[in-house]
Amino acid sequence: MPCLTKIKQLMDSLSDNEQRIAHFIVQSSELVCKLSSVELAQRVKVSQSAIVKFCQKVGYRGFTDFRLDLSKGQGEAQQSWGDPSYVHNDIARGDSLAVIADKLMHEKMMALKLTHQLNRSDDVELAVDMLVESRSILLSGIGASWHVAEDLSQKLSKIGQRATCHQDLHAAFAALPHMDHQDLLLVISYRGEQRQLCQLAEQARKRRIPLLLITRCQPNPLRQYATRILFSVADESSFRSSSISSRTAQLALTDLLFMGVIQRDFEYASDLIRQSQQLLNELEL
Repeated sequence: MPCLTKIKQLMDSLSDNEQRIAHFIVQSSELVCKLSSVELAQRVKVSQSAIVKFCQKVGYRGFTDFRLDLSKGQGEAQQSWGDPSYVHNDIARGDSLAVIADKLMHEKMMALKLTHQLNRSDDVELAVDMLVESRSILLSGIGASWHVAEDLSQKLSKIGQRATCHQDLHAAFAALPHMDHQDLLLVISYRGEQRQLCQLAEQARKRRIPLLLITRCQPNPLRQYATRILFSVADESSFRSSSISSRTAQLALTDLLFMGVIQRDFEYASDLIRQSQQLLNELEL
């Protein structure tokens, strides 16, 4: 994941001083590649140690590693953007499968690591509370996000939760009149810009239905309707991106939520899972 992408994704989780550093780097990245940590500190008017700590917070051992990756990332972005020899971010058409595997794993691991950094444990716990305490859960998403929502819906249903996920948004809208403040709408949308999902969230708010949203940390229209937000991170800087890392990050979050729900009543949940597995085994016979 390019250095600048990581910084932009983490922006909302940074302190005031760290945001000053981040904004300067994003706006003057070419200049930063030529500065020492002392010079950068002087430009931003922070201490040198603040620069080093910032670099460590965004995943580097120190300023030297950060600056090298920043320089490398700029070169790769200029090389791959609009270049037909690149099929996805920094994956080139001529790469071997072994090289592609390394690049994909790196992209996915960075998405997972930054997603973990962005979400406080307290926020995840409160999101689990919403799932456990809800009478019913309506899950929704579009495209790749719908598949993530459907996956979580099936998992929750296995442990006795009244969870449904409609691929047809008309069905989701039709379900809203039967819901109220005791229920939950869970929307998964990386960009948070789809008009239909915003309309669904707006209608839910009118009916006082709580909304748990999984989205990116940058401001987007869906966030205004959310009762609680969890953030997913992805490297979607290339127009060729196929939701690869965003789906990975979303699945990691929904799996974490599922584990949290199971943990609240492990014996009951595990018994239901065993019963489901027994029924499936009998079906296969």
